[in-house]
Amino acid sequence: MAFAQLTYRESLRDIETCLQAIQHKLYHSGFRCRVTRNTLARANEKRDWRIYADLARLLIPRARRL
Repeated sequence: MAFAQLTYRESLRDIETCLQAIQHKLYHSGFRCRVTRNTLARANEKRDWRIYADLARLLIPRARRL
């Protein structure tokens, strides 16, 4: 999901399509198997939203200064 945030992906289908386009590079990026929308959806359900809230609290002041 961090990949999706860093590359401004808007949907699970968009993430899946992007990852399929660079499939030959995925293993070196830490992906060990094919990434499907179902896998992404399950990961998104299990991920604690507070992690991203804490990260946003750190990054928003930095972005405002820029």
